[in-house]
Amino acid sequence: YLSASVTEFWRRWHMTLSSWLRDYVYISFGGNRKGPSRTRLNLMLTMLLGGLWHGASWNFVIWGGYHGLLLSIERMIRGKKSVEGLARLPLTIVTFLLVTIGWVFFRAKTFAAAVYVIGQMFTGRMDTSFLFSGWQLGLAVLTIVLGVAEEYWSWVERLAQSPLWVRTAAAVVALL
Repeated sequence: YLSASVTEFWRRWHMTLSSWLRDYVYISFGGNRKGPSRTRLNLMLTMLLGGLWHGASWNFVIWGGYHGLLLSIERMIRGKKSVEGLARLPLTIVTFLLVTIGWVFFRAKTFAAAVYVIGQMFTGRMDTSFLFSGWQLGLAVLTIVLGVAEEYWSWVERLAQSPLWVRTAAAVVALL
């Protein structure tokens, strides 16, 4: 979830499926060898089939099409360039939000339910009290902070060299 692009997300998420889709579907369609327009079409078709692979439901097809569209738009805007430095942070947040929206279609039982949840996400009227209690929200925020810290500062390796009481406290927090 700390990817700065949808392309990077798919390289890191479900690597075996992503590699299989790339090697046996995307490349079979011609990959990126037949020009930019055909590349975008190949991305769309590959992700639509990837969605259908998850289940015979319109929600999975929409989820695959959504990711195909995101990959195509990203390819049009940025090409194959990767992002480094401080530009990663805002792009990581945007990527996380875009992927989260896609998960709604993946998880919802019906299209109407997915549309309802997405509507609630953007109206700001959703009652979130049932989602997290205060301490759970605090732990969720701590988990995000620790995940980002590990991604960029490799503190886990240093933690292994720290005193026993620090490692114990870290283990207790992780278990919570």
